Amino acid sequence: MGRTVLPETERPPLAVAEPRTARRPRPYLDALWQLFVAAGGYIVYSLSVGAVHWAGAEAARYHAALANATRVVDLERALHLFHERAWQNVLAANAASMQFFNAVYMWGHLPLIAVLAVWLYVRHRADFRLTRNAVLISGAIALAVFQLFPVAPPRLLPGAGFVDTAAKVSGVYDTVEPKIFFNPYAAMPSMHVGWVLLMGLALWRYAGWRGARWLGLVLPLFMAVAVVVTGNHYFFDAIAGVATALLGLWLAVFAERHIYRSRPRGTGTRATEAVSP
Repeated sequence: MGRTVLPETERPPLAVAEPRTARRPRPYLDALWQLFVAAGGYIVYSLSVGAVHWAGAEAARYHAALANATRVVDLERALHLFHERAWQNVLAANAASMQFFNAVYMWGHLPLIAVLAVWLYVRHRADFRLTRNAVLISGAIALAVFQLFPVAPPRLLPGAGFVDTAAKVSGVYDTVEPKIFFNPYAAMPSMHVGWVLLMGLALWRYAGWRGARWLGLVLPLFMAVAVVVTGNHYFFDAIAGVATALLGLWLAVFAERHIYRSRPRGTGTRATEAVSP
């Protein structure tokens, strides 16, 4: 018997092998990668600060930092902004207000950034990458400024009468702000203000509770006051910190639009690289 040939429309469809999808890294490996990136950024900063001591250039850096601080003070006087000492005197007269701003300065920086970074990573993974990159980029910009334009904070200006209130009043200051590789001449820009602004913007965008969203806007203002009244920064440092953070955010957004989204799906080296914000 001859073989029966079915019409074209009645033939069963051919089985087509589905393409393999890219294997996603395990979640805990990605979390370890994010910790590695954060630790790497801190180590780079620490080594850059320690290099000044190892090179024996501390004395020259001290004199340069004082000269640059004088330039900042002269600029603020020309702009009628040099009121840091008056603000410190007013708030230091009240023990409760001084303790409040000491707490904002200490706990609103690294501890707050760590807590909000974990929250973003767990709940809003796509925005975590954007905020992480903004922090790293702005930190790199600030690090370059610290090395090229060292500025002594108000508390280190001889005869200026400023007091390091956080170190004097609170005993946990050295624990929260470790001084092993501390750069005392990194007043400009203030990344206390800049990084809190970046985290505050993320909180405003993603927090479900309205009170937390408003807290994201208020925290940078509190930090701007705290860095001044504790004797660690000038008003101009806070302004420069905001500008540096916003520049880092703009570059991070640029990377999202023109680098991450231009990659074919599945080519990212990490799980977070494959998420479109």
